[in-house]
Amino acid sequence: MKINYLIDGFNLGFKDSAIAEYLRKGDTSRAIDMIIRRVRLYVAKAGRIIVVFDGKKAVLAQPARFAGIEIIFSQKPQSADDIIRQKLRNLDDTSAWIVVSSDHEIINTAKDLGAGVLRSEELLKTGTSEISSKGKTGNEKKYNPTDINVDYWLEQFKRGNDE
Repeated sequence: MKINYLIDGFNLGFKDSAIAEYLRKGDTSRAIDMIIRRVRLYVAKAGRIIVVFDGKKAVLAQPARFAGIEIIFSQKPQSADDIIRQKLRNLDDTSAWIVVSSDHEIINTAKDLGAGVLRSEELLKTGTSEISSKGKTGNEKKYNPTDINVDYWLEQFKRGNDE
């Protein structure tokens, strides 16, 4: 049985020094691109991968798919943590899922509901060793969040973004 991953996107990003630097500078698009690239290492081995981001920092409001990864952005008043907890509670078989986060509340919820847990730091260590052993493929498509939902941004500019 393939394992599925439910990933706390920005939590993972802040555990990587290069990604965290982009987040601190406010370059969320670049940070998301780097997070998705890192997560893509697991697509071949995993069943389903869902990465959840806080919408207040993100560039998209609608769920998207890229390279087999489902990308979800929270919308006020929900946080990414709320969505992760909701997804876990709605799963039929949580034992087939691993939650990636270093957030103690998320970890405890995942354990209580029977899901596996992998700390963000551990995923990054595993990802790094996989990159070293496999090398880069060179045919990776750049994730461009702005390509996915242009209509959302047009609407935001029309009415003004209240965030």
